[in-house]
Amino acid sequence: MNGNVVQITPQVVGTVISVNTDDTQTVKVGDPLVVLDPADSKVALDQAEANLAQTVRQVRTFFVNNNQSSTRRRSHCAARICRARRTI
Repeated sequence: MNGNVVQITPQVVGTVISVNTDDTQTVKVGDPLVVLDPADSKVALDQAEANLAQTVRQVRTFFVNNNQSSTRRRSHCAARICRARRTI
């Protein structure tokens, strides 16, 4: 049997829970070599969703604060314009 020995490297980080091949087994493209623990990807997904939610809250707070500042500036400017008109 002729074959090539190749090194494999992971594309994702995870805990291997099952190895589906051995050293001498011939494999084809697409054959699953290992099974990863789905808990690892679930933890990563939960963490990413929590980070996204925190960022969304920060952006919303920024816009609320920015809008309040703009409203105060407009009110202040309007009051100055009214005072200026009264002096004319």
